[in-house]
Order: sequence, then structure tokens, then C-alpha cells
Amino acid sequence: MRILIKIHYNLYKKTPVKCDVLVAGGGPAGIAAAIAATRAGCRVVLLEKYGSLGGLASNGNVGTICGLYLPSMIDNAQSVCGGFAREFAEEISMHSGAKPVHAAEGLYVLPYDPWHFQRAADNLVRRAAGISIVLHGTLVSVDAGGSKVREVSALVWDRCVSFRPSCVVDCTGEATVLYMAGVIVDEDSENQAAAVIFSLDTFMHMEGRENSLALLRDIHRAVREKQLTPPCGAVSVVPCAGKYNGFRLKVNLPYEASTDMHKLSELELRARDIIDELSCFLKAKITQMPVQVGVRSGRRARGRSILTEDDILNCRKYQDGVACGAWPIEEWGLDIRPRMTYTPENEYYEIPIGCLIPESINNVFVAGRCISATARAIASARVIGISLCTGWAAGKAAAFQAMNRPLSSAVKEIREEQVRGRGHGS
Repeated sequence: MRILIKIHYNLYKKTPVKCDVLVAGGGPAGIAAAIAATRAGCRVVLLEKYGSLGGLASNGNVGTICGLYLPSMIDNAQSVCGGFAREFAEEISMHSGAKPVHAAEGLYVLPYDPWHFQRAADNLVRRAAGISIVLHGTLVSVDAGGSKVREVSALVWDRCVSFRPSCVVDCTGEATVLYMAGVIVDEDSENQAAAVIFSLDTFMHMEGRENSLALLRDIHRAVREKQLTPPCGAVSVVPCAGKYNGFRLKVNLPYEASTDMHKLSELELRARDIIDELSCFLKAKITQMPVQVGVRSGRRARGRSILTEDDILNCRKYQDGVACGAWPIEEWGLDIRPRMTYTPENEYYEIPIGCLIPESINNVFVAGRCISATARAIASARVIGISLCTGWAAGKAAAFQAMNRPLSSAVKEIREEQVRGRGHGS
């Protein structure tokens, strides 16, 4: 039997696919990286494990883009970053009619429907000629040597496909490329709470529940009276884009920092139990389910530079800053609401290029949730708006390296697009 399996596996192996830049992960950071690299003139492969682009932003039903706007108590959303992040926001708004909404403490978010996020990603990637999209592609192995990644193998549908890129951008959210390459990565001993986000239809027009605050009061009362289990109490309402006949709810799910497959699977099962319990209590139909539970923290690269909480809170700027951020340090624990540590009003911090370059491997860049940062710093820099910025920066830097152009030239262009090109207005 072992011989037969080995023969079967080898029959599927093909000549390695050569490309200039391989982007692993098709979430916000990966989408931005792939488009940046192809617009710079590279042949790009975008590898995504799901059947659609968007990562947790679409498959986890996140529902709001955080990190696009400066914190301000004035009712006027101002972009914190120029370039592709703003372009993506405009594409979302065109599909859904969504506009930035004032959340709390001077924070603005852009609400979206996950379907519109997927379609915006599809359209932008398709319009960027030169990207080979590979869906249902799960990383299997990374062959590294001489401080470089030489080959990346993935199971695409039921076939093993190998890629030989000049450069790789790791946008997996878990630094999976680096981890498989044997590079030392940082892992936290304690994870932030995960979350499950889902939508309920209010076709029954339940009295007293049209208002989101009334809905939450009903749920919390039911938890106190033991009509619902305690985990249901960690619920909040997610803003919806446009007119929406229903509610989008988010429930926090505390879990242990573990790579144990059984514990992670139990987390998914527990999330579905809570969704079922709440939908039955509210007598509402489930209209949108996430593909997976939203995980907020994971492995991160050890880079040439490390973003710290001091950088964020002091709004530090860098000569080689390639991305802008202004979202608070947002830490989710057992409470219903996160612990928020805010940046100054109308200010932003910059992320230096060194946070996107692992210290011990020469042809890999990182973006999104796995950039080089402390645990508290990534609690700000992980959000979608900032991930679009780090993705674009990593993609362009990888493209310049693949074309044997100096990193300094890439940094100069990225700063013109994303930092100096910030501009004003939504």
C-alpha cells in the first residue's frame, strides 16, 4: 500500500512552475502584494488555500475594514494611507455603496459585505495582468538552503504542484513559509481571543429586537437567567454595509495558545454550538456562516526591525517607513469588549521596511499579521487596512529584488505611494 501511494503521488508531480514572485496567502495582504508585484512588471503566482480570495476578511465574515482612517473626534474620515489601500476601499464602496462610519472614541471603520469583499478582490486581481491565481492550494513543504527559499510545494486540489520563485511573500497570517523553511519565528505563549462572526435574518420582525442595543440586552438577560450558556454573553453587533434586514453578530471565543489540532478543531465546533444556540433563542434564520473561526494572533517573523508598542503610541516615523497605521492597540480577552490603547488624535505611525524582511533568509518578505512585531504592536498592525499597506510594500520590495533592483529604490517608490501620497478625505 505504501508503494502504491508513493507512485500515485509521483504521477501527479509536474515540472516546477517558475515565477518571479510567489505570494502565499490570498487575504488582504496577499492581494495587495500580488498586485504590487505584477504592476512592477513581475510574473506572479498568488496561492490561496480556500476557493476564494479575501482570507479571514471574507471567509471569516469580519465585516469591517479597520485601520484606513485617522482617529478623529470630528465627523470627517481622513485616510491614513495612500495608494492601494485607498484604491481597495473605493472598489468596496463601488460594489456596496458603503461609507466610513464613526465607531467609538474617534475611530472610523468601513463596513462591507463579505461577498462584496470577495468580488472586489476578484476584480482587482483579474485587472492586474500577470497574476496566476491558484485557489485550493495548501502549502505542503518549503525547500530552503543557502539563506534562500528554492522551491515551494503545495497540494492544489488533489495534485502536488511545485513552484520555483525568485522571491516569496509570506502572507499566510501564520508565517507558514518561514516556519516550513526552518526559520526561527516568534510565537506568543498566550493568544488573543478568537471570534466567530455570523449573520441572522430578522424576517420574523421580532418586537423589541430591531434595535441592536435591545437585541444585546435580550441576550445578556437570557445569560443571567441561564436561558443561554455563558459563552453567548460575549456577543457584540458588527456594523453592516447599507440597508441590511438582519444583524451581524460577533462572539469572542477564548482559547489556549496551542497548535494541537484537536483543540483547534474543538474551537470550530464550539463556535457552531454558540451560533446554533443564539439563532434558536432569537428565532432567527442563519443567513451567513464563516468558513472558519477568526483567529487574531499567530506566528510572526523575526525581522531586521521590530515594531513595538512604543512605536505605535508615540507615532514614530522612519526614513524607510513603507506603511502607515493609526489603529489602537486592540487586545481581546475574556471580556465582551477589547482593551483599547489609543494613539493620539489625527496622528499615525510608520512601519519600517525592516519589519517586512526576515533576518535570516534573503528572498522572503512578510506582510499582514506575520510581520516582525511585538505581541502588543501586532494587536494594532494586524487589521485589514494596515495589512493592505504592508502587503503592497512587501510585494513591491519582492518585485524589485526579483528584478535585481535595489531595495532603496523600492522603498522610495513605496513611500511616495503610501506615505507621502496619504492625502486627505475618505
